Amino acid sequence: MYKYIFQLLILFCFASSVFAISEKDFFDQYNKKVLPFYKSCEQGFFLGSENKRINYLKHETKRKDTAIILLPGKSESYIKYAELIYDLKGPGLSFYLMDHRGMGFSERILDHDRDKVFIKSFDNYVIDLKKFIDTVVTRKKYKKLFLISHSTGGTIAALYLESFPDDFDGAVFAAPMMKLNTGIFPEKAVDLMTNLLIFLGRGKSYCITQGKRKPRKFKNNKLTSSKKRWDLWENKILSEYPEIISGGATNRWISESIKAYRKALNNSHKIKAPVLVLKAENDPVVKSEEIDIFCEKTACEKLSFKDSKHEIFMEKDSIRDLALQQIHKFLNDQRKKK
Repeated sequence: MYKYIFQLLILFCFASSVFAISEKDFFDQYNKKVLPFYKSCEQGFFLGSENKRINYLKHETKRKDTAIILLPGKSESYIKYAELIYDLKGPGLSFYLMDHRGMGFSERILDHDRDKVFIKSFDNYVIDLKKFIDTVVTRKKYKKLFLISHSTGGTIAALYLESFPDDFDGAVFAAPMMKLNTGIFPEKAVDLMTNLLIFLGRGKSYCITQGKRKPRKFKNNKLTSSKKRWDLWENKILSEYPEIISGGATNRWISESIKAYRKALNNSHKIKAPVLVLKAENDPVVKSEEIDIFCEKTACEKLSFKDSKHEIFMEKDSIRDLALQQIHKFLNDQRKKK
């Protein structure tokens, strides 16, 4: 009971700082408010590890005070987070969003099949992020630098913060992938099977439960309970930008994911920056127990959402607004520190 009273107090105290649009007239507000802001941002690219083209979006304010870097999840693009950066915008706040290699607008790894999600090593994601920070963001321009991540982006963020602990002043993790939910198959069995298939030359083949992306329906989906935000991504954005579509994971990607999040969890004590974790209790994609362990090993604030599915930033207003309030509070608290 006290937890919910506390959450309501957060909503009341910080309501004036949030620019969130409502599901009530969602598409009208999105077109009138969010899209113009998104279109005012600058798009570009740089060459990451192995000379792969990495596409990004940036919104820079004249006052170089604080910058936020945002890392999407698997098979996503920065365009999906237009509403989020609109909601978080404020004086002196710049945004930098990067599409991971092989996803979104960035260059695909497997030229013969754009749909497959493949990676040689999660180290390449981390190398790309480091180059993005050093060449596009240029850390020295800003007094404060923050990292916001979702799902797979959370694994990459953790690996980065463990390797470069002094680069950020704080980090927000939304439903971070600290362990995949492998369903009826134990994770050890999945790891063994994918490594065997890689040994047999099938690393670039779809994992047994994966395949080419097909149109999906809202009913019984694993990601969100917001029909309007679901429709925005599935029916509007992906139809307008078919080049950003990617589908199932390959055996190699699953194998490398398991290695990466095990490493991230084991080394999470190395993270020095303050951490805010947003945990979705009704998440069928990642395991929540490992998120708790991650939080215990870092200087973590944690907010759990009982009814939230995997994509907290795409959830219904009652969940999403509370997440935004907590992010605003976290960022404001950290920005005040010297």
